[in-house]
Amino acid sequence: MANGSSSRPIPAPTTAPPNSWFASPATNALVTGGGALDQTFTDTGLAGASSAGPPSSTEAVESAYPQNPNLIPAFAGLGIQYFGSDASKPYPNPAIAGSTTAAYAAGQTFTDGSAQAVPRYPTNIYYNASTEAQELDEFNTLYTAVAQGGKCLASATTTCETAPATFAGVVSDVDTGMFQHVMGNDPRPDYFTRRTSWLTARGGSHHRVAAGDPAEHRRRIVLLGHEPAA
Repeated sequence: MANGSSSRPIPAPTTAPPNSWFASPATNALVTGGGALDQTFTDTGLAGASSAGPPSSTEAVESAYPQNPNLIPAFAGLGIQYFGSDASKPYPNPAIAGSTTAAYAAGQTFTDGSAQAVPRYPTNIYYNASTEAQELDEFNTLYTAVAQGGKCLASATTTCETAPATFAGVVSDVDTGMFQHVMGNDPRPDYFTRRTSWLTARGGSHHRVAAGDPAEHRRRIVLLGHEPAA
C-alpha cells in the first residue's frame, strides 16, 4: 500500500483462501501457484486532510491470531515435520479453529498437526529492508537515541547505540550472534525472510551476514580453544 493521507485501505477478503489476497495450489502436496497475491492501491488522498506522518511508537500487534485452516493439511501433504515459529509472540492452540486465545507462550515449542514448531532467533536484518541503505536507516532509527535522531529508549531489554552504526557494524553484530549460537550447539535457527535473501543482486543484506568473515570466525574458534592457532 502506498503511503499517504488516505484512510481507505484495501478491503480485506471475507472468505478463507483462495481469495483476493491469497491463492492456493491445486493440491496440498504442491506449492506452485499458492501464496500472497500482488495488491494495487492508488492513494488519492482525502480532501482537506493531511498525512498524520509516521507513528511515534511501536504499534505492532503481537497477540495470538487465528491460524490459516489450510496449514495443517499442507504440512501433511508436503511431509513437513518441523517449521520455524515466531519466538516473539504467543500462539493459539492450532487444533481449535479460529482461536485467538494464547495457548503457547512466546518462544515455546508446540505441535501443529504433524509438524513441530521450532522457535527461532530473530535478527536485525529486517524483512522490509531491501538494500543496505534501507537496512542501515531502519537500524539507526530503532537503536539510536532520540537526541541523535533515532527513536530508541533504553530499557531492560534494549540497549541504545552511542553513535549511529555503519552497515559493517550491523553485519558484524548479527554475524557474532549467529556464530555464538552455532558454537553453543544451539539447535534453534536464525531466521531471515525471503525478501532479504533474494534481493542480493540489488544490494541485499542477508548474503553479507551469511557469508560472514571466515578469518574472524577462525580467530574466535582459536580463542575458544576449539582449534590450534596456526
